Amino acid sequence: MIISHQHKFIFFAIPKTGTHSVRFALRPLLGKEDEEQVNLFKQSRLQIAAFNNRTDGHFSVQDIQPLLSEEIWNSYFKFCFVRNPWDKFISTVFYRNRNLDRNTSQVSFMNEVLDKHHPSPSLFYSSQASFVQDANGCNAMDFIGKTETMQADFNLICDRLSLPAPELDHRNSSPHAGYQSYYNQQLKERVAQVYENDINLFNYEF
Repeated sequence: MIISHQHKFIFFAIPKTGTHSVRFALRPLLGKEDEEQVNLFKQSRLQIAAFNNRTDGHFSVQDIQPLLSEEIWNSYFKFCFVRNPWDKFISTVFYRNRNLDRNTSQVSFMNEVLDKHHPSPSLFYSSQASFVQDANGCNAMDFIGKTETMQADFNLICDRLSLPAPELDHRNSSPHAGYQSYYNQQLKERVAQVYENDINLFNYEF
């Protein structure tokens, strides 16, 4: 997460959606009083005591909204990026299991992961909708970019904030083949069921 008081924005970093590419692009533009919570490539903490012991920087709306003033919450531009849920699931599996052979289907392993992490998912396997919705289930973002059109969407964000738009590079990616190659029909349907909210809210298809 990044909270920029100079440029009046909040960046919500949803896991495995290109968050570090965005972080690296934004950091040179931040002011001295701006805040970031991150634990990979560098370590930094928000100036919020409640998060001192958190070792990640992936906060949801419901994590952060109660701890910010109404003025900041209502006036700062809030944005994030999301990703095709079938693609994100495969990327997460390979990121969390680095020894997997990326050229092998591994359908049985993918099913085991779903069994383990649902219906009570860990951070990386949580739905993307759970990061952007407030306590009433409403989308709290002012802009939701997609990793499939990341540079174009990032350019729009920077234009909205009157910032230069650096070219994004790839950071912390997990190597694997095209996500479609890891699915059979049964696994495709299981992921669709688990991440139904993401598919509907962000308008994704397999």
